Amino acid sequence: MSTRHQDSESLIPQPPLATAPLRAAVAQIAPAYLSQFVDHLDQATEQAARQSTVAPLQNVLQQWGEFVAIQRHPPVPYGHCREAFLDEPRGHAMSDILRAWDVMNVV
Repeated sequence: MSTRHQDSESLIPQPPLATAPLRAAVAQIAPAYLSQFVDHLDQATEQAARQSTVAPLQNVLQQWGEFVAIQRHPPVPYGHCREAFLDEPRGHAMSDILRAWDVMNVV
C-alpha cells in the first residue's frame, strides 16, 4: 500500500540505536513510557554484566528503536487509511464490501 510514512510526516527523525538518543526520543514522543525504558535498560545492563555479553543491551535497544519508529508517526485517521486503501488497484475490488460494511454500521 502507498500509506507508508515518509520522514517528513514524522514527529522526530529516527534516532540511532543508542541509549542517549533513544532515551531522548522516548522522552519527547512518549514520556509516559520513559520510566519503563529506563527500567528495561537497567535490567538489560544487569543481565549483560552477569552474562558477560552485550546481547541483552542490543535486544533492549532494538525493541525500543522499533517502539520509537512506530510512535514517531502521528496517528492516521480511519478515513484516511480507508481512502488510501481504495486508491490501490487491489483496493477497488474491496470497495463494494466496504460500502456494504458502512451501510450496515450506519443502521
